[in-house]
Amino acid sequence: MTKCNDADTETYLNAKCNAEESCGNWAGLTDPDLGKCIRSDYCDVVANADGVSDVEYECPAGKKLPPKVANWKDSLSEADYKALYDKHLAS
Repeated sequence: MTKCNDADTETYLNAKCNAEESCGNWAGLTDPDLGKCIRSDYCDVVANADGVSDVEYECPAGKKLPPKVANWKDSLSEADYKALYDKHLAS
């Protein structure tokens, strides 16, 4: 996993992550992992990891939206695109 935070300034940088990832933390394990790229799908999720339940995944810099891949999406506002993306995740 790619390191994506600056520990000195406590800044999280989504730009250091791949298109499908956001800069995230997860807590609940013995040693929490801070400032590494995680799949954006995991932002703001509580799940199991390494046999531990209730691991909290967060993305302090916000959840990065995937890049627009089709021309028709270019005509959508960012808010409308986000609404469609969130609806897709919920299905």
